[in-house]
Amino acid sequence: MMKQEFEERIGYEITDEEWEIVETVYMWYAEELTKDDIAHLWRLNKNIVYDMYPRAKKIKELTEESERIIREIEELKKKREEIVFEITRWREIPNYNLVR
Repeated sequence: MMKQEFEERIGYEITDEEWEIVETVYMWYAEELTKDDIAHLWRLNKNIVYDMYPRAKKIKELTEESERIIREIEELKKKREEIVFEITRWREIPNYNLVR
């Protein structure tokens, strides 16, 4: 959802700081939270959305961290495969057993 769309739903303009809060809560708080839901909560009492913000921000941070860790694990798996390949490649050298 864009800031302008949200403002149309609530009937007035909000600051960029308020939009940061709304967007974070909308995107990260709960999958079931619709555009209408967040607009309704804001119109009802924007402090509800402010209260949801720290949890939404933490969910965002943890999600990004877990995605980074998953990428790191994949990189480590690739490095491991390369090392295993290099180790097993030596077995194909003629007379390898004589060197041991």
